[in-house]
Amino acid sequence: MYFGMMSQALLGVISPNFRMISVDFTKPCWKIVFILEKDSALDLEEIEGFKTEFDTLLGYNQEYYVELRITDSQLARPRPE
Repeated sequence: MYFGMMSQALLGVISPNFRMISVDFTKPCWKIVFILEKDSALDLEEIEGFKTEFDTLLGYNQEYYVELRITDSQLARPRPE
């Protein structure tokens, strides 16, 4: 259910600069990590728009935080904490 809402909120957000989005729904405060290849004001604006849209789709006060990483290094597969 939440993945569908997240997918809808991400429509039009992702650009070629996005390398990965990692999501952890296992804790009371969800963690959403966006990894970009380079710093981009447009992509940062789109991520802010995602947060607004995701809040609206959730329809209640679910706590989550968004972490932003910018790197062009090789990425390792995320491991659960």
